[in-house]
Amino acid sequence: LEHERWIIADGWTNGSIFDAGWAKRNVAVRDGRVSLSLDDRPSSGRAFSAAEIQSRGFAGYGRFEVRMKAVRGRGM
Repeated sequence: LEHERWIIADGWTNGSIFDAGWAKRNVAVRDGRVSLSLDDRPSSGRAFSAAEIQSRGFAGYGRFEVRMKAVRGRGM
């Protein structure tokens, strides 16, 4: 991921309703594909660690699309 364009969240959470903290180790880039993972290692005082990437750019109007494949499991 280009540092000028993307931010990988690390070391914080989105509040008390989530039981996961963002961890940079849960983001992987291989062959042009980005993988975001969730695991049971504690992060930022939460029971789980998860992954998040953010764009540094402004996303205004238009069509935005993503292709995702969720893992098997409850709540996913």
